[in-house]
Amino acid sequence: VDIVVVDTGIAPDHPEFARNRDGTGGTRVVDFNWYSLGVPGAPTGASIGGYMGDGDGHGSNCASIAAGNTCGWASKANIYSIRIFAGYSIRTGQYLPAINSDIAYDLVRAFHLQKVAQGIKRPTVCTNSWGYYATYTGITATYYRGTFYPGTSTNVAYGQVNYYHPYSGVEYLNQSVNNCADAGVILVGAAGNYHH
Repeated sequence: VDIVVVDTGIAPDHPEFARNRDGTGGTRVVDFNWYSLGVPGAPTGASIGGYMGDGDGHGSNCASIAAGNTCGWASKANIYSIRIFAGYSIRTGQYLPAINSDIAYDLVRAFHLQKVAQGIKRPTVCTNSWGYYATYTGITATYYRGTFYPGTSTNVAYGQVNYYHPYSGVEYLNQSVNNCADAGVILVGAAGNYHH
């Protein structure tokens, strides 16, 4: 399969992503030119410090769960990265700008449709371990199991699971995800981000 990791990026030189289990043979992380797909708003690689590199480590972690050599589910998969979170490279310290999340799924869809048009039958799996969230504001007190707890500057959410929650009201993004699914992309999302 081809796995597209939409996250903080991927460190392609990590042994988990080598072609061979012993860390040799080069990387399975493909340095794909997302700009070449012609999706409006897609940045050139030069404008964001290249498409490779991880600005946090989270994306590499997620890629290793999906396709790592040690315990990845698809350890022979081709791995692609769309970095939607900017940060400083975990390898070089260089600042790595990101691709706007508003176009990430348009890129995934275009990538998949290009493969289909070329007669490539490998499934496209898009993994996403991130999400939007909203916060509760102005909480001054909480009733929890019949007990009143006055709020303080450090304890405004006592007795609650948390004072922020998942938010899926980004309509354009929702439509882009639906378009990916309609095109045949297999989408996987995190079940635990921001206290789902």
